[in-house]
Amino acid sequence: MCGIAGYMVRPERGSPPALDGMLGALEHRGPDFQDSRTFPHHDWEVGLGHTRLKIIDLSSDANQPMSNEDGRIWVVFNGEFYNYRDYIDELKAAGHVFKSRSDTEVMIHLYEEHGMAGLLERINGMFAFALWDGNTGDLYLARDRLGQKPLYVTHDDDRIVFASEIKSLLAVVDLENHQPYAMETFWRNGYCPGEETVFDGIFQVQPGKVLSWREGRMDLRTYWAPAMGQQVFSGRSLDELTDELEALLIDAVKLRLVSDVPLGLFLSGGVDSSLICALAQKAAGSDLNTYTIGFADQDFDETPHAEAVARHLGLPNQVLRVDEGLSESFSGIARQFDEPFGDMSAIPTYHVCKAAREHVTVALSGDAGDELFGGYTHYLKALSVFGGQSLVPVGVRERLKGLMLKRFSPAEAFARWNCLLSDRHLAKINPHFTPFRDQRSAWASGIPRVDPLAQMQQLDLLAYLPDDILVKVDRMSMAVSLECRSPFLDHRVVAFASRLPYEAKIGPDGRGKYILRRLLSRYLPGELYERPKTGFTPPWASWCQGEALQQLRRAWRELPEECIRHDAVDFVLPADGSGSPVLTWAAFSCIEFFRAMEEYTA
Repeated sequence: MCGIAGYMVRPERGSPPALDGMLGALEHRGPDFQDSRTFPHHDWEVGLGHTRLKIIDLSSDANQPMSNEDGRIWVVFNGEFYNYRDYIDELKAAGHVFKSRSDTEVMIHLYEEHGMAGLLERINGMFAFALWDGNTGDLYLARDRLGQKPLYVTHDDDRIVFASEIKSLLAVVDLENHQPYAMETFWRNGYCPGEETVFDGIFQVQPGKVLSWREGRMDLRTYWAPAMGQQVFSGRSLDELTDELEALLIDAVKLRLVSDVPLGLFLSGGVDSSLICALAQKAAGSDLNTYTIGFADQDFDETPHAEAVARHLGLPNQVLRVDEGLSESFSGIARQFDEPFGDMSAIPTYHVCKAAREHVTVALSGDAGDELFGGYTHYLKALSVFGGQSLVPVGVRERLKGLMLKRFSPAEAFARWNCLLSDRHLAKINPHFTPFRDQRSAWASGIPRVDPLAQMQQLDLLAYLPDDILVKVDRMSMAVSLECRSPFLDHRVVAFASRLPYEAKIGPDGRGKYILRRLLSRYLPGELYERPKTGFTPPWASWCQGEALQQLRRAWRELPEECIRHDAVDFVLPADGSGSPVLTWAAFSCIEFFRAMEEYTA
């Protein structure tokens, strides 16, 4: 796991960015080694930089930037190419010479043999990389299929500059020029979906896309996209589907257990993490440690469940308690995203990563189980409201809102229904925010009219997963130089889950992840995992009270009035502490973003 940065510019039209400074902003992503290279090409200059977190092949032979044998093709790579060993013999037979045992070098030789399309087709992994082909003059920027690793870009006619995080680009963009639309989508969703960022001129390469740049000409194409609910399996029994899923997940877990540094497993005691731990135990035996986050507040503490699961599987479990001094970390957590970010589960995510990093460098997680197998409660509520299914009880207000959305497809209705704030409430924060206009809604309108659950899952694979969940996991883990791997995000597992029929996801009892529960029952008794879903939510409300709340209220009134209304403070941050924890964290994140920008421009 690493950080990457670089550029292709016309030096006579402006000075190239300082790679040392860009890489310095990414040191947390790769504290073990840092290097850069520049290459002239006609009247352009190419620069590639890399900060390395050593995971595979710890020797200096695996340092980056890395080239092929003749130094004509160079790569900087952030992520993991899990199945790289499958191609080594084939490449050696074709005459390629290896100097390292790294997955990055396999990528380079695969590109030489099969081109960019062939390389991307063969990679099973999480990644963002830049490849410079000195033979053709092409600079390629590619991002993995699901968006596990970030890749940000700014460009004009005379330059393109890229980096793993926005903070690395802040020296080359106008910090005063914020995107009003992006700020609006943050308050609507709690994150900015799609390619746009809160900064005018900085965009992110979307999951499953590759950008090519040749002397000022840019091309962006899609090489992979999810297809939830299409080509659904037919004529297959649930037992047969469970068998196939088990085989796929075991192989996905095995690939993600390859590491030259200490590796562990995150275990919450829920269905997803328990299943990953069970399959890892089957694949590798008991020589794996599990790690669980513990809170003093019993309403949020899941350690008894996790410890019971670990005991049954015969895996050592270590409880990582993070109850003291959490408030001191809030500012750093919020600023790590470089944009306002409304998911307060970033707090426990950061602390479990920080605590785990004292023991391991790599951790497996259960991320994406809910999106792929229909586990979220909001899916079930949405189905009850406008999907024609009566699965879970919903309130009168939710049902009335659902009736108003009946004219839309389930995906479009879901995009409008499952928002942080409605249009009416958005107007309280800024009356200039427009009526509903959102990238999620645009995507939803193009989703095929498959079953309602699959439509909602497809929307989450396009937006909520890559722009909230995976952003949170990447930034919080990389802030402490920890690599997180999720077997559920193996693209073969995603393709399989996309073809599952409705009844494999929603069980007869109306609960989601039916096929995962059936699979997990082969390893654990039901009483260890059949319990209400709790989520990974911190006791933020109890922390955000008293003087801390009053400080937030004062800070809100100092925000730029073109972005928010100062008198919205009583809606977002009520003085009596009765506000929504979700809104108070969103306000805190927004405040910290503008404070950080003031410091950058000071």
